[in-house]
Amino acid sequence: MSSDAAEVISIGQYIVRRLEEQGVQSIFGVPGSFLAQFCDDVESSNIKWVGECNELNAAYAADGYARYRRGLGVVATTVGVGELSAINGIAGSFAEELPVLHIVGQQKTADQEAGLNVIHTLGDGRFDEFAKSALPYTCSQLLLSKVDIALGNADARIDKVIVDCISKSRPAYIALPWDLVDVEITTKRLTTKLTARDIPIDPDAEQAAIDHIYRRFDDAFSGELDNNVVVIADVSVSRHHCKDEAADFLAAT
Repeated sequence: MSSDAAEVISIGQYIVRRLEEQGVQSIFGVPGSFLAQFCDDVESSNIKWVGECNELNAAYAADGYARYRRGLGVVATTVGVGELSAINGIAGSFAEELPVLHIVGQQKTADQEAGLNVIHTLGDGRFDEFAKSALPYTCSQLLLSKVDIALGNADARIDKVIVDCISKSRPAYIALPWDLVDVEITTKRLTTKLTARDIPIDPDAEQAAIDHIYRRFDDAFSGELDNNVVVIADVSVSRHHCKDEAADFLAAT
């Protein structure tokens, strides 16, 4: 191998490296079926595995962790019964605008392709049904497949889900078939740190909000409530790191 050739790393290790890069120091979960290889990657990293009594507790713990550190929280479960147990906590994180990444260990790809009746399924060959259940409560999803490996874009697709999660401050979902966790991919993308991207603002919605604010101030200053204005800033100010902008707004008004 030439000195300038890219190194390789397993997909599981790649995800762990990306989580370490985001400052994640603890992952919460229940090490059920199909999650073992990823748990091994966590155990051999600087991230602490925090086992919980059940998946719902793990989801709430990841939610609390994301609140406390004002950054990414991670919960890991097995497919089906495990992820469904966690979904109430994930839905809560969605409502509270928290960046929680849900990593799900899935059956091997050959079983999925054959539609086999195996453990943690509905017995009807629908291996993507549980991910569909999480769609209303996630901003981004990846069901990793052999196609991603063949096209050489598994790393880019993993990165996109993580960036979506931290940019939109909403839960996201990555499904890892257990036979793909140890597949090696290049490390070349790891040279660039993932950062939150700016979410484009709908100009019509922005103007509507500005018009609404002006109307409320006009009402306050033209009536009996003269010079008596209260501004209530909700949790989105914290989630989207807008405290300085909120302070500037208060000073300007």
